[in-house]
Amino acid sequence: MSDLCERFLDEHARHHKRPSSVANDALNIKNHILPLIGPVPVRQITRRDVERLKQDVRDGRTATRRKMQSRTRRSPNATGGPGAANHTLSLLLKMFNLAEIWGWRDENSNPVRLVARYKSHACERYLSDPEIERLFDTLDAYERLEGNSPQAANA
Repeated sequence: MSDLCERFLDEHARHHKRPSSVANDALNIKNHILPLIGPVPVRQITRRDVERLKQDVRDGRTATRRKMQSRTRRSPNATGGPGAANHTLSLLLKMFNLAEIWGWRDENSNPVRLVARYKSHACERYLSDPEIERLFDTLDAYERLEGNSPQAANA
């Protein structure tokens, strides 16, 4: 499994994702995937293993506290929870899809495919004052462009 994680980061994530997403994937792998199913060969991982991983991440069994190395937006701590479990499942789903393409698993054998995700809670977010100003500036600029109607900007 550790080989799949490494290949995923090197051959897929770094070429198809933003650097911040690659960093998040690497933390997810380090904090959750490798500790829970790292030593198991890719071909031997079952849906039951994935269900157990999902519950362990949700319950915080991989929770860690690390010293902050730099002032970044995100902490390197792993806390677990339903959101972390869902992110881990999404990452694993992609990794096992690639494992099928790379010949590491049989076609249509992805053990994550039918694992249910935890219900996510929608949150409301309001624009800040600077964001509102930028929005209105953009709409004003759009309205001034030739061929654009004021009605479109107002909508």
